[in-house]
Amino acid sequence: MHAASSASLGRTPRRITLPTGVELEYVEHGDPNGMVLIFLHGFTDSWRSWEDILPRIAPAYHSYALTQRGHGDSSKPACCYRVADYAGDVLAFMDALKLAQVTLIGHSMGSYIAYQVAGDHPGHVARLVLIGWGPIKPTSPAAAARVFELYQYVQALENAIDPTFVRTFLASTTVNALPARELDKHLAESLKVPLAVWRQMLASRLAADTHPAPSLVTAKTLVLYGDHDVYVREGQHVLATVIPQATFLTYPETGHALHWDAPQRFVDDLHTFLATRGGQMS
Repeated sequence: MHAASSASLGRTPRRITLPTGVELEYVEHGDPNGMVLIFLHGFTDSWRSWEDILPRIAPAYHSYALTQRGHGDSSKPACCYRVADYAGDVLAFMDALKLAQVTLIGHSMGSYIAYQVAGDHPGHVARLVLIGWGPIKPTSPAAAARVFELYQYVQALENAIDPTFVRTFLASTTVNALPARELDKHLAESLKVPLAVWRQMLASRLAADTHPAPSLVTAKTLVLYGDHDVYVREGQHVLATVIPQATFLTYPETGHALHWDAPQRFVDDLHTFLATRGGQMS
């Protein structure tokens, strides 16, 4: 079932109830008959992570931006926050809307989900864009320690995440300071994520395999990193071994959320990638 909520981007966000048991909010943009793009946000974000991106996407494409389970105004079930659970929601969404083949564009947590969907169901993913991808369980000691420290922090909390902590976390994902209004928007979305979701997501990362399984990804792939990304420095080297034909681009003076730091460059590179025969960019 679909139901309307508040207006945005000149369109109305919709809600869809999936067979996986969750109700997701999403927005659409562009030509309903165009090539389908699905945007997947990072941890604690929502579809609004892409709010400055969607109006820049050529209207010939049919874009969807989802708010995933446990986030934003989507439903927040008591359990099931592994990457595999999120991937199941994406596939159920595609099936419900009869989207046979798509381009998946994922940032951070969204990139883990996109990678899993593309590997498990290669026939459904024509192209893949991974922004700030890193192993679900970090391989470097420093990155692994950072995830464990964050897990310990949230385990010690009683009620909710401290807004000051979340604001600091969001600010750390960019090199260029976000305008106050933008930062406040992302903070408000992040504070919608219950403490239980933080705990389950971090626990699932600590329990994951250190290295991804041999890749079954056949989609043409673009991998993007910010040169000041403090969260997934090791990701590029890992992916290069499992998707050897991927195109890798590093953005100067950008952080983990490079689509916030350099939105127009991101959109320009995305358009080039989508239009390039064979998916290879020089």
